[in-house]
Amino acid sequence: MATTTQQNDPHRLYHSPVTGEFNCGEHAPHRKTDTWWRDRWRKVTARDHVGWPVDELGPIACEVCKSIAKRAAENGTTDGGDPR
Repeated sequence: MATTTQQNDPHRLYHSPVTGEFNCGEHAPHRKTDTWWRDRWRKVTARDHVGWPVDELGPIACEVCKSIAKRAAENGTTDGGDPR
């Protein structure tokens, strides 16, 4: 019996309560991998958004995407890449 890996929805946010990370489907670990299960990744729910301290931490967002955008702004690029 072949097993298939269910892909993450790239437009959803996922959270690991073990590591405290928030990532989009593109940057979260793939489902049914050791990292997904070990770090207990799950979809972010409406309840997560309600209980989130937006005033202190800003809105819930993918940490990798935020880092790429920040680096792009610092380097003056649009793709987050190295300007060399």
